[in-house]
Amino acid sequence: MHPKIVIIIPACNEATTIASVVRHGLDFGDVVVVDDFCTDNTADLASTAGAKVLRLPFRMGAWSAVQAGMHYAARFQYEYYVTLDADAQHDPKDIQKLVQRVANDANTIAIGSDISRGSRARKFAWIIFRWLTRLPCADLTSGYRVYNQKTLPTLLSKKATLCEYQDIGILMLLKKNGFHFAEVNVSMRPRAVGASRIFSNWGTVFLYLMKTMVISLFSHFDTRNPCDDDWRCYGKR
Repeated sequence: MHPKIVIIIPACNEATTIASVVRHGLDFGDVVVVDDFCTDNTADLASTAGAKVLRLPFRMGAWSAVQAGMHYAARFQYEYYVTLDADAQHDPKDIQKLVQRVANDANTIAIGSDISRGSRARKFAWIIFRWLTRLPCADLTSGYRVYNQKTLPTLLSKKATLCEYQDIGILMLLKKNGFHFAEVNVSMRPRAVGASRIFSNWGTVFLYLMKTMVISLFSHFDTRNPCDDDWRCYGKR
């Protein structure tokens, strides 16, 4: 029996690539596209291509969009939750390879890693991030990941909701709650259109570094069960 996989794609004005990403993703699982208040026809193209589309009422950012997709998908008891970028940088063919790395260990998160893609700004940020966070990952900012059901109480907790980005803060929270990471080498394509919203210039990199430093300095999360902050767990205590 094939594992039940859902692919969650946060999208903000990705009309150029979204249909292709959805079609290729459907070869490996169900696809949920979260429209982060797009001003183009991203949502319509995603729906026509076969995705379930969730439309946010205002722009919330990539991580909040991912959480919205996870809240929706959690109702259907998927085994694996894949996060995939809408800009066609990630090849859905690597999903099976990533799923295999987490299939035998419920405490593992698989990260698609391609350190060759890094610009000077990104590589500089990676060095600082690893020093600040002590996270054992080479590609700390990859959004190409596979999570399993066991991670959901952590990923959908109030603490996770406070994170602006899906990479550093979420990885630190997962590590704090006993999860570990398996990096899988993948090849990422250059963006077809536009540029990274985080690493577009040194100013945004500096701002991101400052936010990461604050997260790192105040990363002593309490040790309560993540269900204490998860509305889905109420009544299960």
